Amino acid sequence: MTLVRVGVDLADVGRVAALIERFDDRELGLVFAPGERSAAGRARDPHWHYAVCLAAKEAVGKALGVGLAGFDWPDVEAVVEGRALRVRLAGRAALLAGRTRWTASFACWDGLVLVQVAGWPCAGS
Repeated sequence: MTLVRVGVDLADVGRVAALIERFDDRELGLVFAPGERSAAGRARDPHWHYAVCLAAKEAVGKALGVGLAGFDWPDVEAVVEGRALRVRLAGRAALLAGRTRWTASFACWDGLVLVQVAGWPCAGS
């Protein structure tokens, strides 16, 4: 039987914006991967971008069964490409996931971002 890992999270863009405005770049680096911070700086709406990234981290943590306490937050990187979302795992998050292939998607409405992820073992795992 194949074990599929699923995680879902909902982020309030306004609440994420308030957090982002309070943090300096060093503090943002404790939460977001360099690629996420760079992409947010180029995004039309950086707060929305950070909300997608944060919800993706939470969703992956739920799928791994450890929440956000089981890995360093920058170890889960959300890559937003238009309407597509990918997640990249590194460090402890990658060790916890093992050889897992991930899919991710998001939806936005009324100042909220919903991210869902699913991971399943790669062939031969």
